[in-house]
Amino acid sequence: MNRYSIMLVVAAIMLSSIGLIAVTAAECCDVKCVWEPCGTKVQQSDVDAVYALKPIKAMWAYQDADSDGKFDDNDVLIIDTVLDQDAQGNWIGAWVIEEGDVRLSNYHETPANTKVISTDGDRGKPLKELPGGQMVVGFVDVNNDDHYDLGDPLYADTDNSSTVTPNDVRLTERIVNIMTYPAYSRVQSDDWDVGNELRDPVTFANVITTNSVTLLGYIDSDCDCHWTCPDKLYLQQITGTIADKFVTIGDHRLYIPQEAINAPEYWPECGTKVEQCDKDAVYVLAKDDQIRIMFGDVNSNGVYDQGEAIYLDMVNNGDDKVEAGDVRLTWFHDEPPNYKITSLDPDRTDPLEELCGGQEVIGFVDVNSDGVYDKYDPLYIDTDCSSDVTAGDIRLTEREAMGTTYDCWTMVENGDFDQILNEDLLDPVTYGTNLVTEIWFMLGYIDSDCSGDWTCPDKLYLQQIVSEDGDSTADWVVTIGDHRMYIPQEAIDDHCWPECCTKVQQCDVDAVYVLTKDDQIRIMYGDVNSNGQYDIGETVYIDMVDNGQDKVEAGDVRLTWYHDMYPPNTKVNSTNIDKNNPLEELCDSQAVVGFVDLNNNEVYDKHDPLYVDTDCNSRVSVGDVRLTQRMASGRTYEPYTLVNQGDYDLIGETDLRDPVAPYGTHLVTEIWELLGYIDSDCSGDWTCPDKLYLQQIVDIQDVKADDVVSIGDLRLYIPPEEIGPVDDDDPCVIYDTNGVAGIQKDEAVEAINDYLIHGTIDKKTAVEVLNCYFGLP
Repeated sequence: MNRYSIMLVVAAIMLSSIGLIAVTAAECCDVKCVWEPCGTKVQQSDVDAVYALKPIKAMWAYQDADSDGKFDDNDVLIIDTVLDQDAQGNWIGAWVIEEGDVRLSNYHETPANTKVISTDGDRGKPLKELPGGQMVVGFVDVNNDDHYDLGDPLYADTDNSSTVTPNDVRLTERIVNIMTYPAYSRVQSDDWDVGNELRDPVTFANVITTNSVTLLGYIDSDCDCHWTCPDKLYLQQITGTIADKFVTIGDHRLYIPQEAINAPEYWPECGTKVEQCDKDAVYVLAKDDQIRIMFGDVNSNGVYDQGEAIYLDMVNNGDDKVEAGDVRLTWFHDEPPNYKITSLDPDRTDPLEELCGGQEVIGFVDVNSDGVYDKYDPLYIDTDCSSDVTAGDIRLTEREAMGTTYDCWTMVENGDFDQILNEDLLDPVTYGTNLVTEIWFMLGYIDSDCSGDWTCPDKLYLQQIVSEDGDSTADWVVTIGDHRMYIPQEAIDDHCWPECCTKVQQCDVDAVYVLTKDDQIRIMYGDVNSNGQYDIGETVYIDMVDNGQDKVEAGDVRLTWYHDMYPPNTKVNSTNIDKNNPLEELCDSQAVVGFVDLNNNEVYDKHDPLYVDTDCNSRVSVGDVRLTQRMASGRTYEPYTLVNQGDYDLIGETDLRDPVAPYGTHLVTEIWELLGYIDSDCSGDWTCPDKLYLQQIVDIQDVKADDVVSIGDLRLYIPPEEIGPVDDDDPCVIYDTNGVAGIQKDEAVEAINDYLIHGTIDKKTAVEVLNCYFGLP
């Protein structure tokens, strides 16, 4: 390494040690990210993981150490996650502390945010209910907005007073009069927050009435359907929407395992709330059917004149005027677009009018002529309601036409190439030549401060709607293809949020990976000898293109080798030799995927291997296909390999169980119910960049939680060009953890900290990671 390289390394170490290295928008946006290989299951912290929450059976309780019948500074606050009750809720045996329960206050030298283990001294101690029963959690409305939001601190109200009193437990950090009280600290009699009113986090009333158990949800990190060691517990901000099924901004981390907080995961600490850009944040959108698109009718003639500003009327209070909070979409004299109006702006109070008297003014140009609105299609505001691109229309996205690129937010002028082409504008929902969808139906915003209203830090999206009623999972979260209508500049500067007027791409910070379902997908085999039965060695396919012909077609996915020519996890193309080969069903059944319950816990979890049961005998047998890596008797068998005579997974536990509850020993779930793909180009169909998953189904009826990529899902097909390196010995691979290909600044800082502070790696390893960051050999 040359002298200049050494100087860079030293400078980087010095900067990181004093906290001056930061990630900027230019470094972490618009970079190709790394996907894990097919045949692997989704783990927490993977780029494609979406964090769904499961309800947990639990109770708030305390251990009355001095048996005085009240919670005081000798007692421990507990979340009892192991309930020994019968179906009617009657206690079976004594109510005591058990392994798996979570402490929310310290027990002697054992701190809060710890899970009880078998050797702990408080294990077996009796538990009691607090005076308020399960109505325990309250918040202090620090900004007096009568709403529980991101900035409001949470408390456990241990005496049922609905007031902060001594021995209440702070669940979040609290700063009062320059005094900082950490999360999980007990309130003392002389603390500055004593006497603050506690309000209910759901009703916002000044008396706590919500059962706090209903606020709890956990990430099932090992997918075993039970509360176990690696799982993470959250206290949710309840909204009554789909947001309550996911980890969203404002949720509170009640328990995070220490091993997840440590390297290499660096999960945020417990006692903190989820904020934008946190790795566990899922971006759910708030809807408002009162949002309108309007123009500033400065000459009061009732007609849109070219050059008049266009606004999103976000504050529709019946007064048709520009107001603080509205979003200016175009220039107003020298005032820029993508701007939220303040009380000081010159156009505030200007009169507002509807364009052409309606709200159906957003259209797209089908530039690739595929008949649908996809992420490549540019968007326009049709200011004259002609359903064509004409002078005066506004480009909402960048547009390339005839070799010329026009910026977003610009007005189409006479002589512009997209005006000369006079292209049709199609409706983004119906794809028809008449614009019929009102703009509010396509809009949603990220409530970044959890205020329950449109406020300064919030981000506005024009969605790519996938269902006619707008009620699919994809229509409630930020997904690939959604258009960023307004992004606060501080979010772009400080949080690596992509620019406004861009569309969401895979790997963007705000992308939520929703899966497209298709009940026509089948699992088949190539019956090359036309004998009507599966012979060992014949290729197994996922038939992705079912057009009524039982033949191999371009787009189908091979799960096993085709001779020695085409390996598994490859997609058939139009020139492949196996194209047009006849396809047949395995055993006349689509219920052919099962798992081996290796840990005998009676559920399908992320450690259990999956197989294609090619002979439908519900056992691992010769000719079956391993979908995941399998270790058996010290031997490792790779994904997409055939079980051969003498293989060790033919010995011992060989029963195949159905991967959907109740996990029976007879396979009954058809494969299409388990499959979903990421529509990476928003084409509405299975195309080249899309990614195919075999899901771990939580509830076959719960389309909200099971329509996203979640921990435990199996990657059946990932485009090879998007799969990252798998060299586990390369430090630059080990530290490449944030989902973006290559070493970024945050990962370089992790390596520096592990060398200088934690001492877990040596100098040579740290330098190798830094060389990868600086692009040095």
